[in-house]
Amino acid sequence: MVLWRLPKLKAAPLETKKVTTDMASPDKPVATKLPSPCVSICQMDPQDGVCLGCYRTRAEIAAWRSMDQDDQLALLNILRDRRATATGVARRPSRRNVKRLSI
Repeated sequence: MVLWRLPKLKAAPLETKKVTTDMASPDKPVATKLPSPCVSICQMDPQDGVCLGCYRTRAEIAAWRSMDQDDQLALLNILRDRRATATGVARRPSRRNVKRLSI
């Protein structure tokens, strides 16, 4: 079995810039991207073709930075299902999509 180990890279600090365009208000910040789901256990399973740490495929790993936030959230839901299937541990409900009541 061949296991690939990717080099560890230093994470860049998250930037929260305000971007203004013709359609955006200068006071409204643009949504920031989510951090990568990588857990620094970079080993690809030769049978499934998914990482044993984050459960992403090579294509999903490569595309993460170019995805918008909605696509990243959708992929995180898929990854939770993959992890639950692989480990047999039922997935916990996500709190990202829960609407909170303002009091």
